[in-house]
Amino acid sequence: MMSAVHRELLGMLREVGGNDLNAVARRMELSRALVEGLIEELEERGILRRAVSDLNPRCKGCSMAGTCDIQRQPSGWVITPQGGDLLKSGQ
Repeated sequence: MMSAVHRELLGMLREVGGNDLNAVARRMELSRALVEGLIEELEERGILRRAVSDLNPRCKGCSMAGTCDIQRQPSGWVITPQGGDLLKSGQ
């Protein structure tokens, strides 16, 4: 079961995208810190996960590219299948 604010946040992330938390916070009229806290709660419950990009520009041309985690950088948040199911069910 999710609170109304959690449900609103998921809907906003779906609409706006998960890579601009400032925009999400403004649209929800919440502080960015509060949005980050809500996201952390949803991540702990498996409803959101951090999206990771393999496009770190510092790794371009490196002979070790593809073998280390430095090139992987956070690029936002995505709703997991579990989160999508919760949104559909209205729970």
